[in-house]
Amino acid sequence: MAMTEKLIATLKKYKMPILGVVNEQKLESNGIVEPARVALLQKWLEAGFELGNHGYSHKNINEISFEDYKNEILNGERVTRPLAEKAGLPYRFYRHPYLSAGDNLHIRQELDSFLKSHNYVIAPNTITYQDYTFSGAYDAALRKGDAQLAERICEAYLPYTLSRWEAAEKQSIALFGREIKQILMIHANRINADVFDEVAKAMQDRGYVFISIDEAMKDPAYARPDSFDGKVGVTWLSRWSAEEGKASNYGGSPVPDFVLEASKR
Repeated sequence: MAMTEKLIATLKKYKMPILGVVNEQKLESNGIVEPARVALLQKWLEAGFELGNHGYSHKNINEISFEDYKNEILNGERVTRPLAEKAGLPYRFYRHPYLSAGDNLHIRQELDSFLKSHNYVIAPNTITYQDYTFSGAYDAALRKGDAQLAERICEAYLPYTLSRWEAAEKQSIALFGREIKQILMIHANRINADVFDEVAKAMQDRGYVFISIDEAMKDPAYARPDSFDGKVGVTWLSRWSAEEGKASNYGGSPVPDFVLEASKR
């Protein structure tokens, strides 16, 4: 709860419109929904943030049957949808686990049709990074009481995030000849609770203005039809690159080796 409240306070400080997508299995302990975990979601709603569906247990569509995947979607809204409706907030967005929408056009079109029939809008993203790796390393350092390592991980996190924005900006210009309205995906984890204030400040210093996902999706880039029949990358920039037959220009992971090593502990 302390971590959740700290992260929400930072997001509100910078007036960030937020969509929080949920894996409902994480609300459960031994298959039973835990009220204390539901209370965390209530905090996001009280802050005026929308919630959405991220699949019940974060299963990859490329690794299970389509029927099982449809059940993942339907089981992923049993708690969150009523909570949102009770709070008077819309419940409308779905984000694919692992950002995988299907490795061929037929699957993606079939999935899109199913989502539309259940009144879902797909929540795209153009910038994502391995904040979960940094957070895993950070958590491990804190558990060990290694304050020096924890501080070093935090210090490495900001330049890492900057490198990801730079890559997305270059990819946007290569594809569209301009800067599109970007959609950033981060995780609600400990490192973001502790240092996202600095990340948000760096984004402002870089010239970013924080807008809602609805406002971002007014950019004509997001209206492009999905027409590539093959495996596509995780971000929408990578998918558009695949359609154009261009390299994604997203680059390999620049996560420092010491962070990767610490995350394994």
